[in-house]
Amino acid sequence: MVLNSLDKMIHLQKNTANIRNICVLAHVDHGNEEYLINLIDSPGHVDFSSEVSTAVRICDGCIIVVDAVEGVCPQTQAVLRQAWLENIRPVLVINKIDRLIVELKFTPQEAYSHLKNILEQINALTGTLFTSKVPEERAERETESQVNPHSEQGEQVYDWSTGLEDTDDSQLYFSPEQGNVVFTSAIDGWGFGIEHFARIYSQKIGIKKEVLMKTLWGDYCINMKAKKIMKGDQAKGKKPLFVQLILENIWSLYDAVLKKDKDKIDKIVTSLGLKIGAREARHSDPKVQINAICSQWLPISHAVLGIGGLQDFVLKSATLCSLPSCPPFIPLNFEATPIVRVAVEPKHPSEMPQLVKGMKLLNQADPCVQILIQETGEHVLVTAGEVHLQRCLDDLKERFAKIHISVSEPIIPFRETITKPPKVDMVNEEIGKQQKVAVIHQMKEDQNKIPEGIQVDSVGLITITTPNKLATLSVRAMPLPEEVTQILEENSDLIRSMEQLTSSLNEGENTQVIHQKIQEKIWEFKGKLEQHLTGRRWRNIVDQIWSFGPRKCGPNILVNKSEDFQNSIWTGPAAKASKEASRYRDLGNSIVSGFQLATLSGPMCEEPLMGVCFILEKWDLSKFEEQGASDLAKEGQEENETCSGGNESQELQDGCSEAFEKRTSHKGESPLTDCYGPISGQLIATMKEACRYALQVKPQRLMAAMYTCEIMATSDVLGRVYAVLSKREGRVLQEEMKEGTDMFIIKAVLPVAESFGFADEIRKRTSGLASPQLVFSHWEIIPSDPFWVPTTEEEYLHFGEKADSENQARKYMNAVRKRKGLYVEEKIVEHAEKQRTLSKNK
Repeated sequence: MVLNSLDKMIHLQKNTANIRNICVLAHVDHGNEEYLINLIDSPGHVDFSSEVSTAVRICDGCIIVVDAVEGVCPQTQAVLRQAWLENIRPVLVINKIDRLIVELKFTPQEAYSHLKNILEQINALTGTLFTSKVPEERAERETESQVNPHSEQGEQVYDWSTGLEDTDDSQLYFSPEQGNVVFTSAIDGWGFGIEHFARIYSQKIGIKKEVLMKTLWGDYCINMKAKKIMKGDQAKGKKPLFVQLILENIWSLYDAVLKKDKDKIDKIVTSLGLKIGAREARHSDPKVQINAICSQWLPISHAVLGIGGLQDFVLKSATLCSLPSCPPFIPLNFEATPIVRVAVEPKHPSEMPQLVKGMKLLNQADPCVQILIQETGEHVLVTAGEVHLQRCLDDLKERFAKIHISVSEPIIPFRETITKPPKVDMVNEEIGKQQKVAVIHQMKEDQNKIPEGIQVDSVGLITITTPNKLATLSVRAMPLPEEVTQILEENSDLIRSMEQLTSSLNEGENTQVIHQKIQEKIWEFKGKLEQHLTGRRWRNIVDQIWSFGPRKCGPNILVNKSEDFQNSIWTGPAAKASKEASRYRDLGNSIVSGFQLATLSGPMCEEPLMGVCFILEKWDLSKFEEQGASDLAKEGQEENETCSGGNESQELQDGCSEAFEKRTSHKGESPLTDCYGPISGQLIATMKEACRYALQVKPQRLMAAMYTCEIMATSDVLGRVYAVLSKREGRVLQEEMKEGTDMFIIKAVLPVAESFGFADEIRKRTSGLASPQLVFSHWEIIPSDPFWVPTTEEEYLHFGEKADSENQARKYMNAVRKRKGLYVEEKIVEHAEKQRTLSKNK
C-alpha cells in the first residue's frame, strides 16, 4: 500500500507485527490487512556487495532483479547465494521487458520462450544451492547421533541415498504461479504478477481465479468458445495463455504508441478505463505516453524506502535487541574484499577535524570500507574496487566531511615470497650443467652482497651474531606449499585467537576453559597443516610452529628447532626444566618480535611476506649466560670484601649471610640479566636481519593481487575484449556461449595493478557491448625474477647483453620503491650527447 499520511505511518510503526523489511522496490499485495513495508535499495555492482549483505541481513525478504535481455549474470549468482546464506525468501523481478519489444524486436511468442529460459537458468542455480545444503544437514545429523550416547541401540543399516529424494523443494524455486516472479519495466513505470491478470480474466471469461493462477504460466491454451483451458501443444500453432492474454496486450500497446496510432491508443485507453492527461497525450516522446498509460494500468507501488539515531552506537553492523543478553547474529558474508587503497587529506589543513569526522561516519555507513592511519600519519581509505572507491570519495566530499579533499594515486598492495630454484631458464629451456654452474655463480655473487661477519652455508642457512657478541642465531627460509598458504589465510581469525590464548598462558593468567567447538576447529586446522606438510623436509614441523606472522595471524610461520628451548603454538612453552623455560621465555618474545617485523616488510620493496617458513635451527646464548654468571660472581666477590671486616654490625652480618644463601641456591643455574635491557633490542634487530638475509639467498618473487574478471560480450567484439585483456597482463581461463543468445561469458584473471580504467576502456573499445565484473580472488606469484640477469648464451641472444627489456616484476617493484622513497637501481639517461647549437643564417 501507499502511505500518504505521516500519522498513518506512525500508527503502523507501533504495530511491529505488521512491519516487513524488503530489500528492493516491488509491487507487494498483502490482501486487505495493512502492512508497513520498509524497502531498502542496494546497488547491483559487485563492488557494492557489502551493501547487499547489510540489506539482506536486516530484511525479511529480498527482491532479486534480473535484466530481461542479459539474463543471469555473475552478480545474479552472488546475490542468490547471499540470500540463501541468510535464509530469506527471495522474489524474482525480471526487469526491462520493454527492451524485448523496442530493441530486440521479439514477437510475444519469442519473448515468452526467452523469459522461460531465464527462469529455468535461475532455478538451476537455486537447485545447485539446495542440493549442496541437504547433504550437509544430513552429515550434521549423523554426527550428532554419533556423539549422543542415548541413541537407539541395535542393528544399524547405512543409508546410501543422499536425502534429496525425500526432501520437498517445491517452495524453493521461482514460478509465477507461486507469486514469487514479477515482470516489470521500471523505466516505463509498470510491473505485474500473473495474479493481477488472473483476477481480471476470472471476471471477464468466467474461469476461477485459482485455475488461472495455475495455467497463466506454462504450456496451456484456451478454447474461447467453450471457455475451457487445455494442455496446449505449441507445435500445432496454439499460443500459451501467457502470450495470448498478457504479452499480446502489452505488445499491442507499445506498437500503437510507437507508431503514433492515435485511434488505437484511444481505444486501448477507453477499454482499460484509464484517463490520460492532455499534456501526455500530445507529447512527442512515446516513452511519456507509455509511462502515463502503464503507470495507471499496471502501477508499481511506492515505499517509505527505517530506524534512525544509531550513528553513535553502531559501527558497520550490530544486533538490536531489548535485552542486553541477546547473542549477536553471525558475521556478514561479503562477496568483495577491500584491496584498493588511497591516501586522503584536506586541501586546507585547518579542515582536518572535518575529514576525521567524515571518515568515521563513512566507516560506520559502509561495511566493506576500511579506514587506516599509517605510521606516517596518512589517512588511508581501503575499498573493494575502482567503482567503490569513487563512490566512497564522493560520499566523503558531499555527505560526510563536506570539504574539498586531495587524493593520492591508488596504492596497490603486493606480497613478497620465495620459490624453489627454477628448472628452466628465461627462454623456457631446461637448465643443464653449464647453466646450473652459471646460476650457482650468480647466487654466490648475490651472497657476496651480504655483509661480513654473517655466515651462509650451501643450503642457505644464515648464522648471525648480535652486536654485543653474546647471542648467535641460525635461521633459514623455505617456501610453503600453496595449499598451506591458503589454509593459513582462511584461518586467520582462528590463528589470532590461538595467539591470544598462548600469550595469556605465557603470562600466567587464568584463562577460561576453551569452548569445545573452538578446540575442535584448532585440531582440525592442525590436521590440515599436517596433511599438506609431509615429507622429509617437513617432518615434525607442525608441532614445532612457534608463531605466525605478520601481526601474529598472517600466512607465514616461525619454526623453533632449538634444543635448548622449545615453544609451540599448540602447547605453550616447554623445556628440559620449567625454570629454564621461564628464563628463556622472555628472550623468546624478542625472537618472535624480530620475526614479526621481518614478515611485515620484506627486503624487495618493504611489502609483507606471504607463504614463507622461517626455521630457527640454533639459538646459542652460552656467552650471554657466561657473562651473567661472571657478573654474579663479581657481585659476590664485592660483597665478600664488604663483609670480611671484623667490626660489622649484627644487621650487616645477617645481610651478608642472606646474600650468600641466595647465591648458593642459584648454583648450577646460568642467571640471565634483565631481558628488557639492551639484549632484548639486539635480539629483535638480529632476528629481523637474519630473516631478511635468509630470504635474499633464495629465489625471490613478487606476488600480485589478482581480480577474477567475468565479461559478457557479443561475438562481434570478442577480439577487442581479448586485446584489452592482453594489454593489461590478463589471462583468459574460460570462454562459453550463453545458450539461446549470441552472448559469450569470458572468465579471466587480471592483476589489480592493471585494473584502473579497465572497465571504461573495455566499454569504449566494444562500444558498450561488453561489461566486466571484477572481484578480488587471490594472490599470484609473478613468474619473472625482478633481479634477473642473463647467464646462458641463449638468454644473451634473446634478451641482449643488457637485458633491458621490460620486466613486469621489476616494474612493479621499482614503482613501489619509488612511492616509499627507497633506492631504485635504474639508469635515467644513457649515452647522452651534448646538444648542438646551430647558428642562424644571417
